[in-house]
Amino acid sequence: MSYHMLFRMIVGVACALLWTGVRVLSVGAAPVTFYFTGEISTVTATLGTARGFSPGHTFVGTYTFDTTTSDVVPSPSTGVYRGLTSFSVNMAGQAIVPSQQPIGLSDGIFVFNNEGAIQDRYSLSAFGTGPEVAGWQFRQMRIDVIDPSQSVFSNDTLPSTPPSLSAFAQRSASFAFTNRDALGNILGFGSVEGKLTSLSLVPIPPALLLFGTGVTLLAALRAAGRRGRGHAHH
Repeated sequence: MSYHMLFRMIVGVACALLWTGVRVLSVGAAPVTFYFTGEISTVTATLGTARGFSPGHTFVGTYTFDTTTSDVVPSPSTGVYRGLTSFSVNMAGQAIVPSQQPIGLSDGIFVFNNEGAIQDRYSLSAFGTGPEVAGWQFRQMRIDVIDPSQSVFSNDTLPSTPPSLSAFAQRSASFAFTNRDALGNILGFGSVEGKLTSLSLVPIPPALLLFGTGVTLLAALRAAGRRGRGHAHH
């Protein structure tokens, strides 16, 4: 066997292995990212003062999970999925990207069909260590959308597309923070509570992430328009 023939065989085998590996990766995992927006309704006073969070401010964020994750609970009406891999949120213009991504038993997506015979519920819980500002450090994000009519879900299967928010009477999001002193001692806890306004597969425009709020962006555009009209009159 010639050197060139052997070389072609080796290259062919390598390509076949790489192609097989790509197929295995694509079949074995199916990550999907949901994008959300919302508005802050209440804030712990000390947290709001230190971080600049106020009711009316908006938040935008994402979370990514593996849609092939198995349900770890045998109940046909309760789905617990540990496939959450990453998340982030931009609140009032402050980016919070946890350095420690969700891996604990309390992290995941939860789907309840006819929970307690009173409601359907889709929930997300994600713990992570975020950046510390003025002694306050992010520690958990939670999303809860609830349908008291029990008509949204017919089973506890993990949705691979975002549930329609209009089908849920309650659409809440909360973000928990811990307050520590310079020595690391815990001084207290605080939270930001809000209402979801969208949940989709469509990426959030970078402008919204930059400004932290669509209202601010709209105001900037309007101001630019007024300035343009003003110059036109001169």
